[in-house]
Amino acid sequence: PLVAASDALSRLTHLPEFDLAGFFISFASIPFAMLTLVLFAKLLRLFKVDEVYVWLLPLALGLGTLIWAYAGDDASEEMQMGLLMLAVYGLARGTPKAIVFGGIGFAWLFLVKLVYVVFFPLLLLYLITRPGEWRHRIRNIALFTFPLFLAGCFDAWLNLIRFGNPLESGYGSEASMFIFSQLPLTVPKLLGSLDRGIFIFSPILILGVFGWKQFASRYRSEAILCGSLILVNLLLSGAWWSWVGGWSWGPRLLVPFIPLWLLPAAFWLDRRQSKVFFRVFVVLLFISIIGQIPGVLVKDQEIHEIKEIRRTAQEQRSAPSNYVMAWILLRHKLVEHS
Repeated sequence: PLVAASDALSRLTHLPEFDLAGFFISFASIPFAMLTLVLFAKLLRLFKVDEVYVWLLPLALGLGTLIWAYAGDDASEEMQMGLLMLAVYGLARGTPKAIVFGGIGFAWLFLVKLVYVVFFPLLLLYLITRPGEWRHRIRNIALFTFPLFLAGCFDAWLNLIRFGNPLESGYGSEASMFIFSQLPLTVPKLLGSLDRGIFIFSPILILGVFGWKQFASRYRSEAILCGSLILVNLLLSGAWWSWVGGWSWGPRLLVPFIPLWLLPAAFWLDRRQSKVFFRVFVVLLFISIIGQIPGVLVKDQEIHEIKEIRRTAQEQRSAPSNYVMAWILLRHKLVEHS
């Protein structure tokens, strides 16, 4: 729709269509970032978290994580995130209407990135194991699955038209290039390296690690669902041949699941009603917000261009990490004339 609008506006104004499309697409992620924050707050309220954290944790999520930088990016990570949160919230809410919306969110998510079909059994298992009569469980499964069935039929039809094969996604042989033997190398880097570490680029997520025990003790099924979604995403991302996510800022492939990484922090903070723990949260939030500044003000394209194209092979081996490089470039932009 944005490309079509750019074409129409270009005909009226005689402005460059490509530039108009890029301008419009730069806004495409913002509504999904907003949707993520709203649904995250609703999920906290659904879990009966103290109201102060219903306000503070979405603030931490929006300004203290990679959500801030990717809200202005043309990658689809924010869209994936918003749709994933819609699916999770719909299931956790549990009403027929919420489950329908959750199913629509997951079906849309599948159309955005087909690999999400791998996560469907986890969501289905959650629906099957929810308390209640079997006829209600079957109804909920049907309500959630029907939009995905329609999306699958549409995608198969589209692939048949484009490639002559309903199962061809356009990735070709690349679609099966998962190398699970590289996980011992890639997973630690996705968690803690200065190039791709999620805890380096979003330090506030460290608090989420401490909250899983409390989360599971209060909402076992939901904790298992969220934990399994995070784990499968981490394993698939680490096994993908391009696990770094291409030229991007931080661990791009983990970005859609960031709200689930932070969610358990609400239970850790909620249980410890003390000024000391609140101060720890505030300090870590401040560090996390400051840490997002180079990612927001420096284009990651510049980092990779300088490191990987404008340097020799020997210089590349001694180049600083992406995170450090962003601070160097930011300083250069602020104080240098060139």
